[in-house]
This record gives sequence, C-alpha cells and structure tokens, in this order.
Amino acid sequence: YYVSPFNGACTSVPRIPVTVTVLPEPAITAAPVFTVCERSAVTLTAQAGSATVRWYDSETSTTVLTEGDYTISNVIANATYYVAAWNGTCSSTRIPVQLNVIDVPEDTTFNQTICQGDDTVLQASLGSSYLWSTGSTARQIRVSQAGTFSVVITLPTGCSYEERFEVTANPIPDVPILAFTDNILQFSVPNATDFEYSLDNLNFQNSTAFALGRGGEYVLYIRDLARCQVHEFPFVWLRAPRFFSPNGDSFNDLWTVEGMVFYPESKVRIFNKFGKFLYELNAQNPSWDGTLSRNPLPASDYWFEATFGTRSLPIRGHF
Repeated sequence: YYVSPFNGACTSVPRIPVTVTVLPEPAITAAPVFTVCERSAVTLTAQAGSATVRWYDSETSTTVLTEGDYTISNVIANATYYVAAWNGTCSSTRIPVQLNVIDVPEDTTFNQTICQGDDTVLQASLGSSYLWSTGSTARQIRVSQAGTFSVVITLPTGCSYEERFEVTANPIPDVPILAFTDNILQFSVPNATDFEYSLDNLNFQNSTAFALGRGGEYVLYIRDLARCQVHEFPFVWLRAPRFFSPNGDSFNDLWTVEGMVFYPESKVRIFNKFGKFLYELNAQNPSWDGTLSRNPLPASDYWFEATFGTRSLPIRGHF
C-alpha cells in the first residue's frame, strides 16, 4: 500500500509505501468433551504445536486461568471452558471444551451391632464390581468380630466410591459394685454403656437402684439393649432392722439379721451404748430378743459389729 497527504487541491509526491504483513493464526486442537466422575480430578489438554495453550472460563474473558494443561482437583458440576493458542503476537480463536460430570453416590458409613459370638452379613450397594478391605470381591461378606470394614464399589460408568461399615459387638458388663442404704440397692457398672437391669429377669429398667424386700439371696440381671445376652450376678443382702420392739405382741419382737444363713462364718456382736458386749448372732441363730441373761434391757440405742470370716473387714452400725 502507498500513502500521501491531500489538502483538498494538491498531493505530495512521491507516495510513501506501507507494507502490511498478515501473520498466520496459530492452530489449536482439543477434545470437545471431557467426561469425569463426580468429586474426582481431571486434566484438560489441548495441542497447539510450538504456541502456548491458554485456558479461559468464558469466551470473552481476559483472565487466563492457566497455561498448558489445566487440572481441576475436585469436579462437582458440568462446565464449559475455552482454550486458545498464543504465539507471542497472535491468539487463535477460542474453542469450547465441555466438561461432563458423572453423578457418583457420596461415601457412606453404616453402623451395625452384633451379639458376642454371632456373625452378620455386610452387603454393599449395587455396583458392577467390589473390593473389600478384607480382600473379598463379592458383594457380601460375613463377619464375626467388631471392626471397621470398607468396600470400594465400581459402577458401570467406571466411577467408584466407598462404603464403610462400623461393626460393634454388644458389651459384656463388668462385675457391678454394690452399695446398700437401708433397703435400697444402689450399684454401678464400671463399663456401663447401654444396659438394662432386673432382679427377676422379667422386668428390666434403666435405673441402677432397686428397693429390696427381705434380706437374703438375690440375683442382679444385666442385659444389653440389643437383648443379646443376660448376665447374672448373685449377691446377698444382710438386712439389719433399724429398730425392734420386744414387748411380746408378736410384732417386731426379735431383732433379726436376715441373710446370715448364706454366710456360715458370719457373726454379729451386739453392744450397748457404753460398749458392753451383750449378745452374739450367727448363721444358725440370727435373732436377738432384747434380753441379757433373760432379763429385758431398756429401750435405747444399741450397736452391732458384723464379720464374715477372717478375710473381710467388720461392718458396724446401730439400731
């Protein structure tokens, strides 16, 4: 091309030459669609020879997302990206690249309880193939112990996800710790979790307190809430009355320690408030009539000391 000024009447000579050079647009190719599993990573690629590949999130954006390959670490939705080639001077026309996301179920954890000594079947959701943490490739596995079991489920689309099974065994109660206040049994179980309690193996309750009747032999029944097994803990309650009235009316005439028959070596020694020894009870003779040498003693406070053989500490109280 040539250029010269013109003032409306005259033009200058000679004309000045202007050369226009048309540079070729750099070429770029890319797959029009990338398919990826949900929540996985994908790398978008394109080919531009010696030119630089540039990625954009719209057809007109001036912000370059990245140059070269474009890696997206956690794909959650369909999207369209644009790619162009840049040779340092010119840019190619942007071409769209569609990202299609295949839906995949969320990783899931299931909780399951088994009874001690039993087993259970763990079943994965439907897929085309399976790989368990145990090495099994079946859809189902049978387990007989507590633990965490996982399975990778591959779908017909080729995508995969994980299911976890937290298997717990029903608890076995520790030996309960018993305490008695008057006729109330209050106890604790060191590893108490989900247990129910009963004294007749029929009526169970969550409370760890029971009102007892007569002194004697009892059984504390403990079971887990899954009702897998009932555990028995026999115990004896020695019931020492807080008062008695030896007046010959056949009502509360004797001070009787109930339950001594279950402790053949047991002894209960009775004292007056001044510490004088008055009478001794044993498993064969667990009652006192309130006399000393067949003479009635006055109404007052009396003290007792109970022993259960040489290996136990004495228990003291008054009535």
